[in-house]
Amino acid sequence: MFDQQYHFTAVDDEAIVSSPNGLSSTAHISLWQPKSTSYIGGDDDPATETSSTNATTGDLFASAVKIFSPRHVIEAQDNGLKAVCLVPVCMNKIFLQADYSANIDLDGTLIDDLTQVGLTSEVGNIRVRDVTAEDITLASRLGDIACDGIVDGKISAETFGDGDFQAKGGGLYGNSLVVTTDEGDINLWAACHSNETYLATKRGNVHARDLRSASNQIVVQDAGNVNVNVAGGALNIVANSGSVFATVSSLNEDSAVHVGKGDVCISVPQKYNFRLCVSAPTISIAPRLLNTGELTLSKATGFEEFSNVDIQEALPTLNLSALQGSVTVQVIQTKEEQEIAFGYDSAN
Repeated sequence: MFDQQYHFTAVDDEAIVSSPNGLSSTAHISLWQPKSTSYIGGDDDPATETSSTNATTGDLFASAVKIFSPRHVIEAQDNGLKAVCLVPVCMNKIFLQADYSANIDLDGTLIDDLTQVGLTSEVGNIRVRDVTAEDITLASRLGDIACDGIVDGKISAETFGDGDFQAKGGGLYGNSLVVTTDEGDINLWAACHSNETYLATKRGNVHARDLRSASNQIVVQDAGNVNVNVAGGALNIVANSGSVFATVSSLNEDSAVHVGKGDVCISVPQKYNFRLCVSAPTISIAPRLLNTGELTLSKATGFEEFSNVDIQEALPTLNLSALQGSVTVQVIQTKEEQEIAFGYDSAN
């Protein structure tokens, strides 16, 4: 039955090619379903081909490939096993699992109609490029996870150990982006346009170059630094220990930045569309912003406080606090303003 429905090509000398790292492939295997045998045999009626093919496969066709190899072959540095799978342009689900130090590289540039993508690895790295699907789940026990190009969907990425998460290229889109790491860093070099963004790490650093989600939440459970740029939506950062550097161009909802032990440095435009409420043992407010609010000393906590929440306009509020550290609020300067300031302060 197998031989009648499928065409199989095994090892062929013509398939031996060299890879950039010097390794040469020793086998080439292709598996697919051909046209109806009656049509290949000489029947010129296209209707015969269609009816016969549908009777054999229906509307859906599913296949799976498993590769087994002795462990010493995979673990030896001089050896390697690489599988390149070419799939149809219309796929429904893709699930890949890599054991030991095997890596996964999925390029979905030409793949349409994906609903689910699931990729898992142990020590190896995971890389996805230009993938669009309803659900995208990525998990690695000790490896790194990287997203290149445009990745669109409900994205969930999780690493353990010192595994990092990185996104670069066209950007991240979709309903949500959820990234969690243990000691690995989270680096979003690409713009994030997901509706909701949740970034959490135990002892890693978080860097997000351009957050444009409606809701942005960042959590550092133990220790780590946060460096983000936010334009719109809501921003909520909680860090047990570490420093937070954030540039906030605009906000649409109430937001908060809280650090247990560490410093907070926030850069805002001179004319910003939200209110400020600051509390910390030490506060430094840019002179341009001092006249927009009131700087006081709390009798209850002994902390310095700055607030302009008495503004009559209905604006969102950005709450900034540090229990053991300082909070600095500075003004975003244009290139011309920086040059002028440098000229006035040339003595330093």
